[in-house]
Amino acid sequence: MDIKGVSHRLVDDVNGASRQIDSMHRLFCKQPLGIFSRRPTHPGKMLQNYFLEPSGLTQGELAQRLGISRRRVNELLNARRGITADTALRLAAYFNTDPILWTAWQASYDLYHAWKVLRSMDDFTN
Repeated sequence: MDIKGVSHRLVDDVNGASRQIDSMHRLFCKQPLGIFSRRPTHPGKMLQNYFLEPSGLTQGELAQRLGISRRRVNELLNARRGITADTALRLAAYFNTDPILWTAWQASYDLYHAWKVLRSMDDFTN
């Protein structure tokens, strides 16, 4: 390849990288699809409000029935721990729901907070 071909290829690579950076900048400057403007409720709060309270279960009883520690349940309910795949499977089996429900709630919560962090970084907003 001659020098002219190399320089054209280099310019194409630089332009491609520039387009990717512009795309990332647009992504973080405006709200992406699937990320709500309102902060999603932590899945632990959903567990508390829609499953534990109506059923009358205590944290200790739920922990025992799921085969996990009471501390793990407490951290979930207080939004200090996320729903793992293991927890989603256990909750789904016990409450007769789909594990995808639990992981989707967690993913929505995580994406929202990750987007907020990236949005606050000067590199992405300037």
